[in-house]
Amino acid sequence: MSVVERISELKRKITVSIPDQDIAQEVQKQLEELTGKVKLKGFRPGKVPVNEIKRRYGKSVRDDVINKLVGDRLENIVKEQELKIASSPQFEFLPTDADQQVQCAAIFEVYPEFKLASLKGIKIQRNSTKVSSADVDKMLDKMQRQHAKWVEGNGPAKLGDKLVIDFVGKIDGKEFEGGSAKDVELELGSKMMIPGFEDGLIGIEKNQQRTLSLKFPEDYHAKDFSGKSAEFDVTVHKISTPELPEMNEEFAKKFGVKEGGISALRKDIEENMRKDIEQRSKDRVKQDLMKVLIEKNIFEIPVALIDREIRRSQEEFLERMGGKNKKLIDSLPREHFEEKAIQNVKLGLLFSEAIDSFGLKVDEDRVTAKLEEFAASYEHPSQLIDMYKKNPRSMDYFRSNVLEEQVVEKFLEEVEVIEKQLSYDEFMNPKHEEE
Repeated sequence: MSVVERISELKRKITVSIPDQDIAQEVQKQLEELTGKVKLKGFRPGKVPVNEIKRRYGKSVRDDVINKLVGDRLENIVKEQELKIASSPQFEFLPTDADQQVQCAAIFEVYPEFKLASLKGIKIQRNSTKVSSADVDKMLDKMQRQHAKWVEGNGPAKLGDKLVIDFVGKIDGKEFEGGSAKDVELELGSKMMIPGFEDGLIGIEKNQQRTLSLKFPEDYHAKDFSGKSAEFDVTVHKISTPELPEMNEEFAKKFGVKEGGISALRKDIEENMRKDIEQRSKDRVKQDLMKVLIEKNIFEIPVALIDREIRRSQEEFLERMGGKNKKLIDSLPREHFEEKAIQNVKLGLLFSEAIDSFGLKVDEDRVTAKLEEFAASYEHPSQLIDMYKKNPRSMDYFRSNVLEEQVVEKFLEEVEVIEKQLSYDEFMNPKHEEE
């Protein structure tokens, strides 16, 4: 006998009853099988009496039998009811009359049942841009600066120079926490400091001091300082000017260009910029689509899945921070990971439902193309491809990636995608576009 109860939207309780007669028969069978296997001192092999076996092993055999019978019964019920279990069952043995039967309750969560919400009428903007010769020039200038040699001088400091400074910040004449530092390396124009700080040091010379009267931005990340006026006493200890490398074949070789010099390097830069634009455009559209999916599809999520995702995120965070002691995971605040975990779980369920609803299967040609594209940047692409193809887990990564792309494309067929052309700077800095 069994009963399935709906405790909540996703929580179920199955109560099973196992007659003692069924238990006794299986226990007797197990004990008889043991007589031919157990070796006990004072008894010849295979001649240990069943009663002696029962005295020594009866309780443990009975416990094993009950667990197996309960497990088998629960498995059958789950199949019959077509329940999709999302969490490990919590078992509770219930009191019954004498030894007539054993009753056990199993409580667990199931996966939610839902239909994908329609996305018709939804508009998603897809930004795009073209790479101009001037954009390539800027990128080349940036690469040139990254390989500059720094030559120490006395000033006056100008944009692009690197300074080593001490500073003391004060609000209403009093020093404030986090407002002072020593031997800070600061490149003028890097926008590392609040507005006006770096501009205020233009023209300063080595060993000079200068007081800057500034104001924290209204949207400053530390709310206690937002919009407040402050003074910074700055002392310059060192001023270095960048000595840029020449734009020649030697410079191009630093970036893997063996032939063609700067002209070939420019082509490589332009191609990489175009690839980056294409990927960023896809990623932004996907992010906007994910937000819409989460907002439009309302359903309850199994707590067990959220807990599992939080744990995974905590372990991943600990690994990134170089931590090896797993015990530290419990000290990581759950609330820091919860919101993202809920989103990840919900999107996982939505994608799984979409794969079933759309009848999607992995496009193996796309998997091969993605693997080849990945391997192309390595010295021996064919060897890398062979190695990956022999590793099922590696190939699963590419298949999962391709299947996710197919799901996104299917969803995008439902929405209206609005194309918008931006300048390269606007495209690369979305905040600039909003302002």
